[in-house]
Amino acid sequence: MARKVMNLIATDINRPIGDIKLNIDIANLEETILGVIEDMAPNESEVKDKEGRWYSVRIRPYRTIDNKIDGALISLIDIDAIKRSQTQLQGALSYTQAIIETMREPLVALDGDVRVLSANKSFCDTFNVHASDIKDKLLYELGRRQWDNPVLRKLLGEILPKKNYFNDFELSFDFPEIGQKTMALNGRQIKLHGKDSSLILLVIEDITERKKAEDILKRDNKTLDKMIDKRSKELIRLQMELVKSRHLSAVGTLAATVAHELRNPLADIAISIHRIKKIVKDPVVEEILTGVNGRVLESNQIINDILMYSKTTIVRYESAKINDILISSIDEQAQNFPIGKIAINEKIARTKDLIIEVDPIRIKEVFLNILHNALDAVDKDAGIIEIESDVNDSMVSILIKDNGEGIAKKDLKNITNPFFTTKAKGTGLGLVVCKQVLMLHSGSLTIKSVEGKGTTVTVTLPIHKKENV
Repeated sequence: MARKVMNLIATDINRPIGDIKLNIDIANLEETILGVIEDMAPNESEVKDKEGRWYSVRIRPYRTIDNKIDGALISLIDIDAIKRSQTQLQGALSYTQAIIETMREPLVALDGDVRVLSANKSFCDTFNVHASDIKDKLLYELGRRQWDNPVLRKLLGEILPKKNYFNDFELSFDFPEIGQKTMALNGRQIKLHGKDSSLILLVIEDITERKKAEDILKRDNKTLDKMIDKRSKELIRLQMELVKSRHLSAVGTLAATVAHELRNPLADIAISIHRIKKIVKDPVVEEILTGVNGRVLESNQIINDILMYSKTTIVRYESAKINDILISSIDEQAQNFPIGKIAINEKIARTKDLIIEVDPIRIKEVFLNILHNALDAVDKDAGIIEIESDVNDSMVSILIKDNGEGIAKKDLKNITNPFFTTKAKGTGLGLVVCKQVLMLHSGSLTIKSVEGKGTTVTVTLPIHKKENV
């Protein structure tokens, strides 16, 4: 009976219906139809015809009036379009899933309650978790609850209801296994085909190194700005010094010319004073002439300072005993000043036989100038000038200390500036010249003073000349 039914079905199922002719291989349905007839149970399946078109085949047993199975009722529904759409959708889903899995950035899909639906391989590898362990868990409960951030909660909570999105939300946390990191989060709403509810797609980017680089760049930019600002100020200062130097050079040239013109008359005056003293033996006249001679010496010292400052100094090195230069300077100044009761105490035994390489003439000018200032500053009846020498490694230092009137604090910082002076007479070039000579010798000049108590001047010189001088 069943075989007879099959033969009838095979004949009828491919019979043309109007202009439509089905081309289904009945052999593919034989087992299903026989099963329906024998078990009296309906069946539904999908088949393709010989041209590859899909149909939904529904088979039910056919009963006669006397309730006998006399055949099968077969209905065919053309589902080819639906079937092809499903195939395309599955392909698209597979394609999308492949892209997600190969993304280098961690990515997680969340439902409306912010529960994890899926996470890509990068997410699992980055945060050292298994996809199965975090599925259906709230994002905020993962790890050490690093995602439980109030701002992030607000951003995620507004994505679906308000169809919002957010970019580059930064979250810094000490993540389990991977340590302190800074992450940039981007959230979007996505709608899947065939799904009524939307999902939240959260993409995470590790920007720790980038943030470090930005911080270093900001720090370096600040450092660079400071360096540029410092350099700019230095260039402005050098420019001002250059202008000042040119001005002083012009003044110095003029001063040198005047000084040369004055030196000859002063020499004539000095000679005349000496002759008059020999001819006239009057004490009154001699006292007057002594005063005039003192003014001549002062004027000559001013001329020497101006000439020294205005010309380019060439240092001529030779070996000389530092004590010989000091003693010669002391003796010369003692002759120029009416010493009276001024005490000059020498403590220079430590450098008794010390030989240094200097320009003796220039260094003597330094000591003469400093001694001149000291003698001029102390009281003529109670003045004390102490001179000490010492050797430290490759340097020799000479300290000249007086108990004179001292220098006001406001003037101390300007005392080595050209033409600065607090005296009624003088050029203000003495210490400038000293500083210039010592610099040419790779030495230094230090001045300490307390107003009303005295001044200490320290000269430091290398024992051997520097190679770069």
